[in-house]
Amino acid sequence: MPVRSRIGLHTGNAKAEGGDFFGRTVVVAARVAGVAGGTEILVSQVTQKEIDGAFRLSGPRSIELKGLSGPYTVFDLLWG
Repeated sequence: MPVRSRIGLHTGNAKAEGGDFFGRTVVVAARVAGVAGGTEILVSQVTQKEIDGAFRLSGPRSIELKGLSGPYTVFDLLWG
């Protein structure tokens, strides 16, 4: 049986302490990953702007992230 994983990518600054990372950037990345389906890689709009065409992405999708206000735009990273 294949292993299904979901990945969320977000770009920003994080605080490192005791071998762990903290901050809003980490929270957004975790929430984006939580919305992804099995075998899906979701990229936040911030990250999409940073990769600037280096990868093929789907059209934008608006999502709500638990505990964060307002909609967020994400893109599916197209691979495989």
